[in-house]
Amino acid sequence: MRYLNILTATLALGCSLMLLSGSSFADNAAPASSNSGQIILGDVEGVIDFPLCYIPAIVGEYYLRDITQCTSDDYNAMMFLNVPSALTVTVYDDRNCEPDGNVSNNWEFAVTTVKNPTTSGDGDVNIPGNWIQFLTIWDAANNSVVQPGVMKTRRLKRPPADTKPNLHNEASCVRVERL
Repeated sequence: MRYLNILTATLALGCSLMLLSGSSFADNAAPASSNSGQIILGDVEGVIDFPLCYIPAIVGEYYLRDITQCTSDDYNAMMFLNVPSALTVTVYDDRNCEPDGNVSNNWEFAVTTVKNPTTSGDGDVNIPGNWIQFLTIWDAANNSVVQPGVMKTRRLKRPPADTKPNLHNEASCVRVERL
């Protein structure tokens, strides 16, 4: 009888642990909708405490001049932190997010997340290798991977199209779309 009680208690404990671990796996597999992830812009040039701009990974247009912590458009790199897949992020030098090479727009480029969730490196903003440089994105071929989970989808530049734009100190607007 004593062995039966021990066996029953052990089975009950084991089932409880399995149920608890099963619910934590379910919680991790489906992040809450309020936790949409972040797109982070930074001026990554070896400076300590460089400016960061946090943009929610939610469909919309984000004018850097209107975001409180984005005190300047002095950015040259981006990273992703738990961003859902199938989001296209377009960075413009135009303050009004004018798409497709509008005359007031000197340059734009777009990347799409292809992994769920997408995080650059380990997500630590202090590690240079976690950042994707704007120049790296610009130089990559369209529809090529620029970092695991991130694919460059397009770039446009006002003529002359064969010259490299100034990709530093000019990013003014970010559009997040689900295409």
